[in-house]
Amino acid sequence: MISMNIKKISKNIFILTFSVIILFCNSFLFAQENSIKNILILNSYHKGFFQTDNIVKGIESVLDPQKNNINLIIEYMDSKAIGFKIQYKEKLFDLYNYKYVNQKFDLVISSDDNAFNFLREYHEDLFPGTPIVFCGVNNFEAPNLIDHNVFTGILEVSSVKETIDLALSLHPETGKIVFIVDDTPTGLYFWNVSQKLFKYHEDIQMILFDSSLSMAEIENKASKLSDDTILYFGTFHRDKDGKYYSFDEAVSRISKASPRPMYGNSAQVLPCGIVGGKLFSGFYHGQVIAELAQRILNGEKVRDIPVLTKPQTQYMFNYEQMQRFGIDTSDLPEESIIINKPS
Repeated sequence: MISMNIKKISKNIFILTFSVIILFCNSFLFAQENSIKNILILNSYHKGFFQTDNIVKGIESVLDPQKNNINLIIEYMDSKAIGFKIQYKEKLFDLYNYKYVNQKFDLVISSDDNAFNFLREYHEDLFPGTPIVFCGVNNFEAPNLIDHNVFTGILEVSSVKETIDLALSLHPETGKIVFIVDDTPTGLYFWNVSQKLFKYHEDIQMILFDSSLSMAEIENKASKLSDDTILYFGTFHRDKDGKYYSFDEAVSRISKASPRPMYGNSAQVLPCGIVGGKLFSGFYHGQVIAELAQRILNGEKVRDIPVLTKPQTQYMFNYEQMQRFGIDTSDLPEESIIINKPS
């Protein structure tokens, strides 16, 4: 009788212990599932666009999704190639609303202007109450256009004056600067910013090659530039015929056609035919924005994180173009980064 009671007690203890273990495991798995952070990256442009890819890589290098239990979803709006008219915006809204109607995000990161403007218009319908962290925005008015309880981020500020000053020091014979700029929102913003800086170089004639020209016409004009002229590549994706050009193709074609040096804004085009300048790097931009995102994920209020408005640029140069135009390394600013330099 005593033996049977002991067996019964032992069996009950085993069942109780097993139940506790199961309960503990379920609780652990539930807590682990709940600790996953869901983050959406909404890119204005397409995968393969150099700056977009580097921004994403910069974000991933800081957030490290596998190590930090982050579910990172990446969307590409492809608005460079397709355009960003109202009909396309509405189709994108319908698509994201269909895909994510039952998805709760802890944070949304946007890259470049079109994604930023899209979220300003639709974030409450698509992602109500979700913090938005933006980068790559070419609009000094952006901090005045947002709800600071929801939005923060970093502006993409070019170092146009510093690059012009550098180019003039390297080419003192310069009397004309030809700007290559299209009529996309990014291009128009860049041209407006650049024009405000021309007062510092009143003795230099500023010329614009824009989307009123075809690529063939730009190449033809570039091939006939005088010896007192340099070029400045701002942005050019669509010509007057509506044909789309990648940065690589546009810069490469213009650089090959021109007997004169070309400078620019972005590390994206550095390998493609510009000499260099004080350039913006998408990878570093992505790292900075990811650090802001981490602060929010760690509990900091969005309104306590001000928009970053100072340029994040570095002096960078292409050794092959330096050789082509007789520029010596000793002529460059200290701590300049040089690519394609022989070991």
